[in-house]
Amino acid sequence: MTKDARLLLASSAVCMVIAFATMATAPFGPAASFSVSIVKPAFGWVTLVMVVTSVMYSLRKRELLQAPGQLIYWKIAHVWTGLAAVALMFLHSGGSLGLGAGFATGFLTLGVALTGVWGIAVQGVVPKTMTMTLQDPVYKDEMQDSVNALLREISSKLEGRTPAFERVYQRHILPALSITLPTSEQQEALLSRYDQSSKDPNAAARDLDVVSDREREIFQWMVEKVMDIIEIRRSQAYQRLMNRWLIWHVGFTSALFVVALFHIMAAFYF
Repeated sequence: MTKDARLLLASSAVCMVIAFATMATAPFGPAASFSVSIVKPAFGWVTLVMVVTSVMYSLRKRELLQAPGQLIYWKIAHVWTGLAAVALMFLHSGGSLGLGAGFATGFLTLGVALTGVWGIAVQGVVPKTMTMTLQDPVYKDEMQDSVNALLREISSKLEGRTPAFERVYQRHILPALSITLPTSEQQEALLSRYDQSSKDPNAAARDLDVVSDREREIFQWMVEKVMDIIEIRRSQAYQRLMNRWLIWHVGFTSALFVVALFHIMAAFYF
């Protein structure tokens, strides 16, 4: 795991300790006013500021590409302000989530925090080169374009082939192309199948006796293209692994903004 991931996970653990300690001690009783002069509501306002500040990281990644500061420092600030918001939210609630909007806010805040920790762990474990592809959406598109181009090249070589070759293609090439998110085990199995000296009972070399020398060359060319596709798709599988947590993280965050808005409006009204 990367050094920055370990640091951010340690910060997350400290935040969780503060949150649970607040729930155990309940330091602030219910406030009768929403005035910022009272300590408990003040924690709520600071929490809101921390949340809005944390969201700026998303804008920095997608819109403010020329903003000063390296992206990694924006990411660290995003995590720390988000964790500060979690701790402050529990202080604002006095350690009691209650019912209704209060409970929903606490649940969603916890969801944002846990999915964020999930994301830190995933990005700290997945190889660094794959992490870089996550930060470069252009490269992600280029990878899929490369796969599509290779598929078209393979398809063009099928024209005019003999029935015997088509049977070999359907047995040894087509199944490999159908794997959209290959694992390392599947990649190794395909390498073994395509190895001409392999003793694998499913080795492709056992079925090539029925085709001409020219078609054997075409088959070996296809094998090279297939392994290129498998390698690219493995990178795409890593990207999907890293992005899965983000769906939940953004979902919890969006819902939290809606609930917090109603909570603030209700506090002013009542």
